[in-house]
Amino acid sequence: MFRALLLTCVMSLNFVACDKGNGNEPSPYFTADELVGTVWSGTNKAQNNYEIKIVNKTDLRLNVKSSKGTVYVDNETLKYQYNQENGNFTSSYDEDQIKGQVTKTTMTFIVGDDDEQITLNLNKK
Repeated sequence: MFRALLLTCVMSLNFVACDKGNGNEPSPYFTADELVGTVWSGTNKAQNNYEIKIVNKTDLRLNVKSSKGTVYVDNETLKYQYNQENGNFTSSYDEDQIKGQVTKTTMTFIVGDDDEQITLNLNKK
């Protein structure tokens, strides 16, 4: 009886010890190295076209055009910081802070004090 009880306890502990939950799932965020070379595009509410290319671990290039083709930002190089643990990034353009998050499919951010959230999609390579 004691052996059966001991065996049951040991087997229960093995099942609990093996349950790692989400530990084996891949991260929804790029590593800093994976992010380099990605290109993101989309539009805001005013239908301005945004394109962001991640050049290296500290620089990105920003292009913004109106839907009619007026160029607002032309290949401007900006510095950025990226946290690969949670996908958060920050940058700035002129006086405006840019804050957002990057996943493996979308880049979402807010520019300055504006409440408008802009979402760009990853361009497939």
